[in-house]
Amino acid sequence: LECLIYLHFEHAGPHLCIFEGLHAHEWPFMQTFFSRLSIARKFLIIGAMVLIAMLIPTSLVVIDHAGAARQASTAAANLAPATQLLEIVRLSQQARGLSNGLLNGNASAAGDVAKALEATQTAFQKAERSLQEVGADDALLNPLRSLQSQISDLGSRVRARNIPAPESFATYTRIITEEMALLQKIVADTGLSLDDQPDTYALINGLFTSLPPLTEYLGQARGFSAGLLAKGSANDAERQRVAALHA
Repeated sequence: LECLIYLHFEHAGPHLCIFEGLHAHEWPFMQTFFSRLSIARKFLIIGAMVLIAMLIPTSLVVIDHAGAARQASTAAANLAPATQLLEIVRLSQQARGLSNGLLNGNASAAGDVAKALEATQTAFQKAERSLQEVGADDALLNPLRSLQSQISDLGSRVRARNIPAPESFATYTRIITEEMALLQKIVADTGLSLDDQPDTYALINGLFTSLPPLTEYLGQARGFSAGLLAKGSANDAERQRVAALHA
């Protein structure tokens, strides 16, 4: 095409030529129509056509940004239950270490154990409310409730001191492992793991996938060592386990 839109002047006045490659003489009706228009109306038509041409890409940009805003809003809402489950894992690890110290003879840890277990129950309640707010079904809610009940029962036995320290530590560890598995399920089911932005995807993956196992290794090392310090002695198997956890 030689041009899209241009004005040319003859003795009869200015004429509007649209798609010159088609040649105005091939469209006598259009040539007659535009030749009868005033300059103001010709420019008005040009302005309207330019406006239409601008509206199409502008609308696409607005729609794209609106979709991104909706996605960000959804992601923000879905972050709440995942971050609260991270807090449950942290508090469970803390309760495990304190309980191990208490059951190995550190009576002064009783108050701290009670506070840690109470905080854990509060975190479970917050996580359940957050899951309900994002419309989670029983596939997520039931495992969460089961874990809450399990750690509550374990805490009662620890405070009554009617459970051996190794059994308590092992039971806490099993519960924490199930909490981390539920965290992965929440991240997957709420769509957090499907983030299409490279920077935020790496952040979400690191925070909810890579970091929890690392903190669990550190938590086991800290909690097991706290029990040995409270007991004041360690056999060969216990020394080897501490060495493995700190390796």
